[in-house]
Amino acid sequence: LKLNSELLTAFIPKDIDVSGALDGDITLAWQSNVMPTVNGNLLINEGHIKTTKDETLHSLLEWQSGQLNLRMNNNKVDGNFALNAPDNTEIIKASSVFSLTDNRIEQGNILINHFSLSPLLVLVPELATLEGGVSTQLTVEGALDNPSINGNIALTKGKAKIAGNMNTLDDINLALDFKGNNVEVSGGLNLNHTTATLTGNANWQSELKGEFNLDGESLSFSVPPDLTLTLSPHLNAQIQASALKLSGDVEILDGKLTIDKLPQGSVSLSKDVIIVNDDGEKVVSEKPFDVSTNIRVIIADAFKVEGQGFTGRLGGDLQVSQQPQQPLQLFGNLKVPQGRYKAYGQDLSLTKGNITFNGPTNNPYVAMQATRTIEKENIVVGIDATGLANSLDIKLFSNPTMQQSETLSYLVRGRGLDAETGDSNTAIGVALGTAITNYSGVLEQIEKLPLINRVEIDGDEKQASIAGYLGDKVYIKYGLGIMEPINE
Repeated sequence: LKLNSELLTAFIPKDIDVSGALDGDITLAWQSNVMPTVNGNLLINEGHIKTTKDETLHSLLEWQSGQLNLRMNNNKVDGNFALNAPDNTEIIKASSVFSLTDNRIEQGNILINHFSLSPLLVLVPELATLEGGVSTQLTVEGALDNPSINGNIALTKGKAKIAGNMNTLDDINLALDFKGNNVEVSGGLNLNHTTATLTGNANWQSELKGEFNLDGESLSFSVPPDLTLTLSPHLNAQIQASALKLSGDVEILDGKLTIDKLPQGSVSLSKDVIIVNDDGEKVVSEKPFDVSTNIRVIIADAFKVEGQGFTGRLGGDLQVSQQPQQPLQLFGNLKVPQGRYKAYGQDLSLTKGNITFNGPTNNPYVAMQATRTIEKENIVVGIDATGLANSLDIKLFSNPTMQQSETLSYLVRGRGLDAETGDSNTAIGVALGTAITNYSGVLEQIEKLPLINRVEIDGDEKQASIAGYLGDKVYIKYGLGIMEPINE
């Protein structure tokens, strides 16, 4: 018998190239009401398996020689298979005795000698890097649906990196120690050069059950372009049948979240958007497990947030909870120990900041207070925002107490009402007009200049002006005539 890869072309995917040949003898015998007998001894000649990517062939596996022996008699199948690398070392060696009567493996052995994962990179386009070696020495026996396995599987010197992601997993060393219906897992990895450990066990005697732990200290992690974190996870995952339960603590030691505004003219997706594939069929993301979560997230005060007019730090203690088939919920409190907030075109100091979650993630209770101090008049004005996020109650306040129009004038313009704008409606119009002027972007550019601070934009029916301090004591003001071309 001679077989080559050309005879198998119809059964091989188009992007897979298989080259090789089998030489040997196969003897078949059968008679009525009796299982046939098979006796085959085949030699595997030099060959390879390659795949096509970007119009280039990439090697997945190469071998120098091998063999395949198969015997079937008396309702038993006895077989062995082996492949040798080009340097004549064993790549894989497997043998088994299988009973057709009761679908049992009477004896099975699998040996894999440091199989390199690197060639498999072309099969996983999501990865930019894949390295490591897998070695296996296992014995298997028992029923197919509940086998008894003894031996070990080891992954050494592993490395993986997702394409377009700056996070790298390297020095991955993982050991699986099989004992009957149980496997013990131990190992570790480096996440961006910081070590984390993975331990656990699984059992499949009656049904699949497992428990795994991930522990690390001061791991650096990034989600470009918005989030960087330094965290210490201590997480536990329990698997049982189709259920996954996550619990533990995650301490966020440091980090930064940047919240970018949508580009001008764009809109966010509404809740009723349906994602479809190229054939117009709805894309359904099926979850392999019913997930329940109970994780405590402790955020240190060093965590920075920038965006939507806010710059500062926040910290707190949150409980992340989720029941199977239910939405994620948050419980706990976030505090803002330091921050500045741009409102009405001004840079305000955040003097009070609390965000309380009691279930829904998108509608917490907010208690925020931002102030502006008019030092030369010893006046403090500000905004007080309280209530649920989707229905905030926003109020102006001042110390000493004054009318709302006067407070708004101090908040926006840095000074009180002028005599000619004493009417509260006119005052509010001038103040709000000034605020709109601020949103033109001029203020942001000026604030980037060194040494300039406490910038004010003002205006009336005759002149628009911009002012600020150079250092602490030098006050500069520039006015541009509106009706007449008089600048001062």
